[in-house]
Amino acid sequence: MLKPLLLCALIGLFVACNQPKGVFQESPYDSELNRVANSLTGTNKKTKHLRGLETVFQQAQHLDLVLVDSLLEENRPDLWPAVNALYRRLQIRQRKITALQPLRAKNGYEPTLPFVPNIAEKEAESRRNAATYLYDKAQKLLVEAEKGNRPAAREALFTLQDLKQHYYLYWENANALLDSARILGVSHILLTNLPATPPWTGPVFWKEVSAQSRRLNDEWHTYYFTFSPNQPYDYVVECQVKSIQVGSESRSESTTTEEKDIEKGFEEKKDTVGNVIERKPIYEHVKAEIRKLSLSRRAEGVLAVAVHNIHDNALVLSKNLPVFYNYSADFTYVSGDQRALSSSIISSADLYPSAPSEDRMSEHLLGDMQSDLFYFLKKHLVKR
Repeated sequence: MLKPLLLCALIGLFVACNQPKGVFQESPYDSELNRVANSLTGTNKKTKHLRGLETVFQQAQHLDLVLVDSLLEENRPDLWPAVNALYRRLQIRQRKITALQPLRAKNGYEPTLPFVPNIAEKEAESRRNAATYLYDKAQKLLVEAEKGNRPAAREALFTLQDLKQHYYLYWENANALLDSARILGVSHILLTNLPATPPWTGPVFWKEVSAQSRRLNDEWHTYYFTFSPNQPYDYVVECQVKSIQVGSESRSESTTTEEKDIEKGFEEKKDTVGNVIERKPIYEHVKAEIRKLSLSRRAEGVLAVAVHNIHDNALVLSKNLPVFYNYSADFTYVSGDQRALSSSIISSADLYPSAPSEDRMSEHLLGDMQSDLFYFLKKHLVKR
């Protein structure tokens, strides 16, 4: 009997069971087998190529048969998908080689190719056994799902999709079970807004949450913002703005001066006949003042979130989410002659700026709380 660790390594290396991406991977010998097979086209087949085919085909067949025998020896229903994957690989390989017949060199040499007899029947039987295992597994998962286990329902859905995609499109009552799994796999989550501090922030926060509500729903989670006695819920999320604090405005100013001499013309000296014999530049001294004003204001708050499981009235998780908002802006004003500036500067249009009001800072903070709440729920309820 294979050791458990070795068995897991073999399955992980050669088979990807219950995965939509594919049921089996290529043997480590199959790429070489394909290369050798490509050299055997036509009727003039060389002995060295046939010997190469014989060697790599025997190696590939031997590996897969050892794996099949090892898996069958375990006598475990959950290994039938792996067994079927290997039988499929053997079947595909044998079809590929059969298509190259006749495999005979001019000197009469024929390679010894160990074909697995009745491979189609073996593949078909293992396919049925794999489908039976997956179907039974899905049924057991749905029993748990009926008790409120949403992840079990989602696993049942993936298991049934694997059955349909890789084994049989129609198998017993799989389609009806798929519909049940989709329904049972959805968690229904009610969001509630507890009284806030200060009180006016609660309605503003809830308005932000409701306006962005569509961002929360996904395939497996449906959120509700109004209680309905006819709607069964799986979780209740309690939200509470516990504090909002807005600091005072901070202002800082700095003033710099730039000045330079600018050439504005020339002073000329001429001789008696009017020719220019000397030219001196005439300069104008210009000056500009640059005033920079920096404004900042900080707000911080705390949003408390608690998630309760309705089925057992248990507290699933609880956390205070700290939120911060920092406003900062710079304004520049130029007075004097702009020709004195070393670089182009545009004066700010707002002559009397100020940081946002306390209400505006609070509203921005509450919007950030909504974003943090959605991120928190997406992160922590993704598997519930």
